[in-house]
Amino acid sequence: MAGCKTRSMAQYEFPCLYSLPDDPFGNWGNLSCHPEIFITINDCSTSIDPSMKQFLIKSTILTIGVFLIGAALYTTVLKSYFFSLLPFVVLFFYVVTNLVHAYFLTIADKANSRFTSKYMAVNYIKMFFYLLVAIVFVVLNREIAKVFVANFLLLYIIYTIFEVNEFLKKIKQKS
Repeated sequence: MAGCKTRSMAQYEFPCLYSLPDDPFGNWGNLSCHPEIFITINDCSTSIDPSMKQFLIKSTILTIGVFLIGAALYTTVLKSYFFSLLPFVVLFFYVVTNLVHAYFLTIADKANSRFTSKYMAVNYIKMFFYLLVAIVFVVLNREIAKVFVANFLLLYIIYTIFEVNEFLKKIKQKS
């Protein structure tokens, strides 16, 4: 932090940041040179794309539904097939699906001629990434490989159908 002068953040305008009070005794030290430490969500007026917000809500509802159905099935009928990492697999699909969909929305808004190739490339990369994760997990955990692959494929189908369906709605709405 060489060359960083100690100043009060009140001298600067940072959107979405807290301001430090004047520093009469020099207590803030180098913190005042790094305002990013004081970011707060409550004061930010950032706006999320309404389509993405709607998708996040729907995917959260889907994930909660998958958790509830999975809990019901794995505590009754499929009790012998439960493994402790299953909830994390559901969260993995939730996170990846939301990240990929956010990217799809950014390339769809640009509406350039390379949209289709970018869409197909991202889907290919996503599918290859899922395959890689599944293979690594199976190699490292052979004793629960069959149960994992069955659940992984089921979740892949559920989240892919959901994502494609929601993206098609967005594309139809746009045209």
